[in-house]
Amino acid sequence: MELTVENLEKAVSHFYQNSATQSQLNLWLTAAQSSAQAWTFGWQLLDQSKPVEVQYFGASSLQIKISRFWHEIPADNYALFREKLIDAVMFYANGPKIVLTRLCLALSSMILHSIPDQWASPLNDFISVLQQASGERTLQSHHVTLLLEILTVLPEEFQNMKLAHDRKISVRRELLKAVKDVLPILREVICRGISREAQISPEDEAAALAGIKCFSSWIQHGVGIGLEESLHLVEPLLAVARNANLTEASLDALTHLLNHPEAHRYPNLLMDMLNKLLSLKDHLQLLRREGDLEGAAHIYATLAAFGESHSRLLLDAVLEDGLKKENVLQLTQIMLESTGTPGRYPLDENCSHLAFSFWYILQDDICTSSVEKQKIYESLFGPAYLALVDILLTKSMITVDQSDWSPDDKETFRCYRQDISDTLAYCYKFLRSTMMDRLASHLASTVSQCNQNPSEWPPLEACLHALKAVAENIETEADLLVPQILSLFGNIPYGSGHRYVVNTALETLGAYAEWLSAHPTYLGHVLPILLFGLNSSDAAPAATLALKDITRDCQIGIRPYAEALLQGAEQALRLDDLKDSEKIRLMYILGKVLSILPLDMIVASLNRVVGPCVEELRTLCTTREPDALTKVVLITRLKMIATLCTTLDLRISGGDDSEADESVTRQALAIQQQPVLLIAQQLLPFLKGVVDHWGADEQISESICLVVKHTVSTLMEESLSFLPELAAVIVQCHRLSPQAATLDVAKLIILIFSQASGDAQQLIRAFLSEIIGTTLQVCGVDYSTLTLDGVPSVDVNRLADNNEVLGSFLGLLTQIIKKNPKLLIGSSYPLSSLFYCGIVGLTRPESPVLKAATQFLVHFITQSRENPELVSVVQNQGQLLVAQLLSCIGGESPRALVEHTADVILALNKKYFDSLCRWMSTSLGRERFPSPLVSQSQKENFCRSILKEKSNKRRLQDIVREFSLLCRGLEGTEYSEQTSRILP
Repeated sequence: MELTVENLEKAVSHFYQNSATQSQLNLWLTAAQSSAQAWTFGWQLLDQSKPVEVQYFGASSLQIKISRFWHEIPADNYALFREKLIDAVMFYANGPKIVLTRLCLALSSMILHSIPDQWASPLNDFISVLQQASGERTLQSHHVTLLLEILTVLPEEFQNMKLAHDRKISVRRELLKAVKDVLPILREVICRGISREAQISPEDEAAALAGIKCFSSWIQHGVGIGLEESLHLVEPLLAVARNANLTEASLDALTHLLNHPEAHRYPNLLMDMLNKLLSLKDHLQLLRREGDLEGAAHIYATLAAFGESHSRLLLDAVLEDGLKKENVLQLTQIMLESTGTPGRYPLDENCSHLAFSFWYILQDDICTSSVEKQKIYESLFGPAYLALVDILLTKSMITVDQSDWSPDDKETFRCYRQDISDTLAYCYKFLRSTMMDRLASHLASTVSQCNQNPSEWPPLEACLHALKAVAENIETEADLLVPQILSLFGNIPYGSGHRYVVNTALETLGAYAEWLSAHPTYLGHVLPILLFGLNSSDAAPAATLALKDITRDCQIGIRPYAEALLQGAEQALRLDDLKDSEKIRLMYILGKVLSILPLDMIVASLNRVVGPCVEELRTLCTTREPDALTKVVLITRLKMIATLCTTLDLRISGGDDSEADESVTRQALAIQQQPVLLIAQQLLPFLKGVVDHWGADEQISESICLVVKHTVSTLMEESLSFLPELAAVIVQCHRLSPQAATLDVAKLIILIFSQASGDAQQLIRAFLSEIIGTTLQVCGVDYSTLTLDGVPSVDVNRLADNNEVLGSFLGLLTQIIKKNPKLLIGSSYPLSSLFYCGIVGLTRPESPVLKAATQFLVHFITQSRENPELVSVVQNQGQLLVAQLLSCIGGESPRALVEHTADVILALNKKYFDSLCRWMSTSLGRERFPSPLVSQSQKENFCRSILKEKSNKRRLQDIVREFSLLCRGLEGTEYSEQTSRILP
C-alpha cells in the first residue's frame, strides 16, 4: 500500500476499529513511521480537522523520527524545524492531551539532540515564547502546565533515548547546568499548593501537582540531581503534603529523593531532612483520628523508606546524645505505630505491612555491627523489637469469621502472615533468648486461655505460628527455653481444639526436627502428639509432614519409640479418608522406622503393608479394564512402594555418633540382606504385568520407573540378582512410552554396572543396545541407511515432538562416554549415528537439549583420542559439526545459548586443531554463510581469533558472542554495547 496521507488515515482508522487486522496494520504503520516520508506526513496529519487518533499518529511519527533519525535532518534546517515544532506545541497547548504529550516528547528529543551546539539555551527560549503568548511576564495557567509538561518529559526522554556514551555524558552535563533554572520554577509552582488562609484554586493545585511530578522526574531518570541541590524544596513538599490531594505525589517525590544513589554522601543533610519529615507527626495523628489510613500510609511509607535506605546512618546517630538520637528513636516508635495499626489486614487497614523491610534491614545492620555497638543497640532497640513481637502476634491472628473476605483478601492475608513469619525470624536473630522467653510466656497463657474457653483459639494459633517461624534459626545448643515450650504442647486441647490450632501445632513440632535430633530425649513429648494427629483426616497432612521431617532428622533418636511409630503408621494406612499424598508420606515414615528395627519385625511389617499393595496391583492388572479410577490407584500404589524403597535402607546415617552407627550398619549388612530385596521379590512378578497392561500410559510408566530407580538406588550392586527382570521392565516401558524417566533409570542401571564382567556385562550391553535402538527410532533417526560420512536420515517432525527424550538420551550417552566409552564402542549401533544425534541436538532451540548436545559432543571429542573407533567418527563428521556450530552462532540458535557452542569449538581446538583449521576455512568460505550480514574479512578475522584460543574458555565465549551479534545485525545496538568487544 502506497504511503499517502489518505492511506495512512484509513489505516489508523481501521486499526482502532477492526481488531482482526490490527497486527498486520501495526507492522505497516510502524514501518511508515520509520520511513523518510514520515518527515512530511507527520506534519500533514497534525490537522485539527482530522480525527484525534490520526493527529496522535502524526505527532508520534514526528517524535520517533526526531528521537531515532535526527541525523536525517540537514544542519541548516535545524532552526526552521525548531520553530515549526514549537509552533505546533503552542497550537496544541489546550489539547488534545495525548497529542500534546507526544509533541512535548518530540520537542524534548530535539532539545537533547541539539544542546549545546545547535541550541544553547532551550529553556530560556521556550519560556520567552510562553511569555510572548501570555502577553505578560507572568505565564497563564495553561502555559505553566505546558512548560511543566516539557520539563517533566525531558528527563524521561533522556533516559529512554539511545545515545552514544560520550554524547550521553555531554547531555547530562547540560541538563545539570539547567537545574539552577529549573528548580526555582518548580519551587514557585509547588508553593502554590500550600494551604493558607485563602482557599487554593483548582488551577494552582493542578500546577503544584504537575510541579511535584516534574521534580520526581528530574530525580528518577538519571539526570543526576540529588539531595544537595534539592534541599530547599523539602519544606515546600512537606507543606503541600498536608493537602490531601497532593499528599501522595509530594511524599513520593521525597521518597525518590531519599532513595537517590548519592544521598548517602550527605549524612548531615539527611539527618536534617529526617527532622523535617518528623514534623509530619502531628498531621499523621490527625489522619489516624479522622480514619484516613490511606493518607497515613503515605507518610508511614516515606519514613520507612528513609529507614530502609539509611539504616546504618540511623545506627551511627544513636551513638551520640542529642536531637539526632531522639529523632531516630522517634522514627522507631512511629514504625511500631505503623506495624500495630488497629484493624484486620487487608480489609480494615493497609499500613501494618509497610515497615517490614525497615525492621529487617535495621536488625541486619545491628547484627553485623561490632560486639560493643551491639550491646548499645540492644539497650536502645531491644524494647522496640520486643514490642514488635507482641504486635506481630496480634496482627497475625486469624479472623474467626471470614464470611466477608474475598478469595483475593484471603490470599493477601496468607502472604501477609508469611511476611510476619519472616519478620519474627529476624526479630529472633536480634533478641534470641529474650524473645523465646516472651513466646514461652505467651504460649503458657494462651494454652490456659484456650482450655478454659475453646473459642479463644486465635491467640494460641498465632503464638504457635511465631514459634514455627523462629524454629529454623534456633541453634541446637543455644536456647534452653525450647524444652519448656515443647512441654506445653502436651496441654494444647487437640481433641476439642480448632483445626487451625491443631495443624499449626503439628507443623511447629515438625519445624523443630533439627533441634530434636540434637536433643532426642524430648521426642517423648512430641511423637505421641503427632501420632494422635494421624487419626484425624484434618490433621493428617500436617502430622505426616512433621513425622517425615522428624524421622528424617532424628532416625537414630526415634529407636525407643520405633514400635509405637510403626503401629501408628500402619494403622493410619488402613484408614479410608487419607489422601494419596499422605499415604505416600506415611510410606516414607514407615521406611525410616523399619530401617532401625530387627529383621523379623521388618519382614512382618512388609507382609502387612507391601503384600496388600502388590496383591492390589495384581488384581487391577488382571481383572480391571483400564479406566481413570484404576489409573489413580495404580499410580498411588506404585509411588507408595517407590517411596518405601527409598527410605528402607539399613545403611542409616547418624548424627555425632556416625562412626558407631556405620559399624553397626556394616555388621547388620554382613548378616542380613537389604529388606528392599524382599519387596523386589514380591513386586517384580507383577510389575511386568503392569507394564504390559498399562505401559503405554506416560504417568504410570513414569511411576514404574520411579519404583525401579529407588529399588536400584537402595540396593546398588545387590540388585544384580534380578537385573534381567529390571532391565526387561525398563526396556518395555521405553518401547511403550519413551520418555525422560525411562532414560534416567537406564542411565542409573548402566552406570552402576558399567564395570561388570561376564554375564552381567553382556546383559548391560544388550540393555544399552535396546535403549539406543528404541530412542533412535522414537527421535526419527534412521540408522539403517547411512551416507559415506556415516550420517543417518532424520525425520524432523518426529524429532521436534521428542525433544525431551533427545535431551535425556544425550545426557545418558554423555555419562557413558565419561565413565566407560567401551560400552558404546561395543554396542550394536554405529557410533556415527550417535555422534550425529549430538549434531542434531545443536539444531534444537530448547536450552536443555542444546546444552546436553554440547556436553555429549565435548566428551565424545575429548575421549576420542584414546579410542581409535571414535577418531574416525569425528574426522568423518567434523565438517558437518563445524558447519552446524557456525549456523547456531549465525542466528539459528537463540542468543542466550550461543556461548555453549564455544565448549565444542574449544574441544576441537585442543584435539583436532589441524582438522578444525580446514573445516573452519571450508565453511566460512561459503558465500552468505553463516549470515549475509558479515563480510569475508570479518569471517576471516573470527576464524583467526577462534583458532588462537586453546585454553581460555571465557575469552572464546566472548569471541563467539561478538561474532553472533555481527551475524544477527545487532552490532552497535544497546544490547551490543553491554557486551565487551573482543574482535578488533
